Amino acid sequence: MAKRNGFTLIELLVVIAIIALLMSILAPALTRVREQAKDALCMSRLHQWAAIFNMYADDNDGHLTGWHCLNPGDETYAPPGAALGQGPCDSGPGFHEHCWVPRLHRFYGEKIKYEQVSGQWVAQTANWDFCMCPATYKTWEDGEFGGSMTGWSFKWLQEFAQGEYINCSYYDGSYGSYSKNSWVTDAVGTTDEERTWDTTRVREASRVPLFGDATFCGAFPQEESDIPENKDRMPFDGLRFCIDRHDLTVNLVFLDFTVRKVGLKQLWQLYWHRDWDLSLTPDPKDPEQWPSWIWPAPKIKLGF
Repeated sequence: MAKRNGFTLIELLVVIAIIALLMSILAPALTRVREQAKDALCMSRLHQWAAIFNMYADDNDGHLTGWHCLNPGDETYAPPGAALGQGPCDSGPGFHEHCWVPRLHRFYGEKIKYEQVSGQWVAQTANWDFCMCPATYKTWEDGEFGGSMTGWSFKWLQEFAQGEYINCSYYDGSYGSYSKNSWVTDAVGTTDEERTWDTTRVREASRVPLFGDATFCGAFPQEESDIPENKDRMPFDGLRFCIDRHDLTVNLVFLDFTVRKVGLKQLWQLYWHRDWDLSLTPDPKDPEQWPSWIWPAPKIKLGF
């Protein structure tokens, strides 16, 4: 039998077959390792976010971000000479409840710097990766709308909302794939104060989600929030946290500033607002109440 560099052709084919077999065995394991590493990085990043929210609450007598009125010359959040009389405030422009990015930026980034473009002040380009779960890799502006691995782009959101998010256009360059539970807010400017968690000093803090994996920057979950029939569809109503980002689980910061993993079926067992009625939520033990893609979701011990 002819040899090539000391090997017979048969021996060479055997070696190739063994290598191919090993690759087929190792590839799924390597993929799992990569996904587990992204999951661990996400948890680590959320621990940092928990510290940021905690610092903000300490500075604001237990209250967290909500509608915010700017005073003339307040350059912490807005550019010099910000226009007055816009948004919900008489004293100056206001930020919508979903705008936690500018409210918290001073805790995790440099002071915002502005430049004038076509006569308007805009924030200089910054790196907002800290707002992204490491498992996500694109935003709506990249051409894909929806999907568990898709984040949000504030520029796109501003255009979609047709100006609802007054003066948050200063942050058109921001992006992320985490969301705040918008029921956790100071009560100023809200229309449903009875449901609002307006302080962190509550008895059920360990059961109240504050922040975590989502495809939108803010959400007002309801008991009747739809369960996506397709895991690749972005939930467009209140419970925008119901996404298959970490093997049928998501990572969340709670109102006591702990960070925990939650199975998707358990999302409805949390107290998203003060009047949350568990009797109106789907039964996590009844497969008929869940689409097939979500039913295998593991039951995670919630810690309460």
